Amino acid sequence: MKRKNYWLLSVSMIFMALIFMGTGCNISSGSSSIPTEEKKHVEATAEWAYLTFEETVEKVDIIIYGTAGERSETKARSGNSGDSPLDYYREIPIQVKKLVKGKDVGDTAIYREYGGETKDTVYSFRDFALLESGKEYVLFLNEQGYPLFPSTIIPVEDGQISTFLAPDSLKESIQEEQESEPTGDVKVILPVQDYITLIQENLG
Repeated sequence: MKRKNYWLLSVSMIFMALIFMGTGCNISSGSSSIPTEEKKHVEATAEWAYLTFEETVEKVDIIIYGTAGERSETKARSGNSGDSPLDYYREIPIQVKKLVKGKDVGDTAIYREYGGETKDTVYSFRDFALLESGKEYVLFLNEQGYPLFPSTIIPVEDGQISTFLAPDSLKESIQEEQESEPTGDVKVILPVQDYITLIQENLG
């Protein structure tokens, strides 16, 4: 079997840079004779600016709770080099169960996923989890449908979320209940409806 080639790109950025991700044209990977697992893999990672829960809720354009559909063919952003995962994206329709924040969002929102697949290369972003069709998520997106940073993609499992993106006051109360010393960030587990209420309370 042909050996896979992996390339790792380090991308320094803050989340605000991501609002410039635009639309482009479709890139067909179906005509390639190279199996996906044998294509060259280019993987990017990044440094992310830290935002509190409150700052994230304030700065984000769209917050939705919904169900992911099937991802589209890879699209390329026009005017870019074409050698970075940030130059490609795929669209995933999100069947909206609850619009928590945003305007002009109908029953279906479009989530844009970094990376994609061309005839000879797979582009991916190490930091971001890939959405799975049929699964539910809470998503914090910019106006073009991109997630702000990795922890703004929150899976919903059995009606609950598990996330680090929560108010510090809630994390502190959890530590107090557990009578534990701070050892790093605290993951919060809540029913999704309670989490949505937390967001709405911070919308003012």
